[in-house]
Amino acid sequence: MIELLGDRLEVLTATHPPSRPHAAWDLAAIGVEPDSWGSGIASAILAEGLRRMDTIGSLVSLETSDPRNVTLYARFGFSTIAETQVPNGPKVSTMVRTLSTEA
Repeated sequence: MIELLGDRLEVLTATHPPSRPHAAWDLAAIGVEPDSWGSGIASAILAEGLRRMDTIGSLVSLETSDPRNVTLYARFGFSTIAETQVPNGPKVSTMVRTLSTEA
């Protein structure tokens, strides 16, 4: 457990990290309680996760259907590579982030 901006968060790490360099990881979800939206918690979690991925030389991909998330992820170096309109549903953006040159 860690303390981050006053909230207790469990940090999950892979029990079997990729054995080959430049493996791709998929970012499944980052959740923040609605009362804490806009306080920087998601950005702090994302920054730390991406720092760890840079350390092991990993690419990261994700999918999101929320345009606000596209903006957030773009600030962290993700680029939209595809958009898929789900029939009777949302538009889903597929995004990838290459290795940071600052790692």
